[in-house]
Amino acid sequence: MIVVHIQPLPAWARGTIYRPGPRPIFQGGEPTREDVQLALALFDALDAESQEWYGGQAFVTSMQERLAW
Repeated sequence: MIVVHIQPLPAWARGTIYRPGPRPIFQGGEPTREDVQLALALFDALDAESQEWYGGQAFVTSMQERLAW
């Protein structure tokens, strides 16, 4: 079973210079098309700072490329 893991940037990390990286987005195997679409929807629901933490537009581009496979 695939777990799609996208969460907001933790509150404790918002004011820090050195932030931890986000956890892997897909856990438990290779994501399906639906998993990638869910990841994009969850990313879209994040606040701007959390989106930037995940890589901003580069994240979206990467997920869109996965959908094109």
